[in-house]
Amino acid sequence: MASTTRIIEETWTCDVCGTSNEGRSEACGRCDEAAPGLNTLFPRARPLSAFWRRLPVRNPLALRTRVRQSIPLWVLLGLVGLIVGPCVWSFQENEVKGEVVAMEWKRLVRRETFEKVTRRGWRDELKQAPARMPVNGSGEAAGLEAVRDCEQLQRGSRRVEDGYKTKCETRLVGESMKRVCERVPRYREEPIYAEQCGYDTWVWKQVEQLEAKGRDDTPRWPDGTLVAQGPLDRVQRLEAYSARIQYRKGGESREYEYLLPNEARFHAMRKGQSVTLQVRNDGAVLGVQLTDAAP
Repeated sequence: MASTTRIIEETWTCDVCGTSNEGRSEACGRCDEAAPGLNTLFPRARPLSAFWRRLPVRNPLALRTRVRQSIPLWVLLGLVGLIVGPCVWSFQENEVKGEVVAMEWKRLVRRETFEKVTRRGWRDELKQAPARMPVNGSGEAAGLEAVRDCEQLQRGSRRVEDGYKTKCETRLVGESMKRVCERVPRYREEPIYAEQCGYDTWVWKQVEQLEAKGRDDTPRWPDGTLVAQGPLDRVQRLEAYSARIQYRKGGESREYEYLLPNEARFHAMRKGQSVTLQVRNDGAVLGVQLTDAAP
């Protein structure tokens, strides 16, 4: 007749929290306190502190483990918030009232001549093409001719592996900080050489210029006359208009130069006129809208 043997396993009671544990358990299943008489010469996970023991949960040890595992995620989310938050805030737009405090204009009469010059460039970027001379100040092509005097020069550098080195740093390993050393690649900068050459091309160069500017309502061309001296000369008339707008943002007074595309837009605005500016939180002005007629 077969006999059966019944093994009865003793239990032990934790001296800290009073929880009953299986005899083979080396630590309390609730508070992680070491079993009585356990050899603690070998490192174990740090027992629960009084804070975790007082929590009204069935398994504070598991709760502590989950909290510790989630800390890197919360740190990452915090860093993302610190980076993304200010960016989102800076791009938010607001309407700000302003006033035109000055109107400015500038007009230039400039004489230029088309002449040959010598430049240098990297050989692989030079595409030879014939020059074309201007007719009545336009239709020209700079061209690229007479490539010569080439030489090898350093154009840049690149990183290349140059053996290995030992790198040591202190890291969190398990429950303690340890000094960890490992072999990592070592790099050096290696120069890159290429051929650089001289070449001829044509450019417009300023010879003389007349200028007139003011802060009144009547733009005018400068006194005097400039005349082209030959087929390679041209005379250009250039004009620029702007309105200076004063507004307040963040408790301080600011000024914005509003560039106007033409003389008609210049005459559509006057000193003292009210405007509405579209301003981002980072201070960038996105647009200007007239809100009333000038007095």
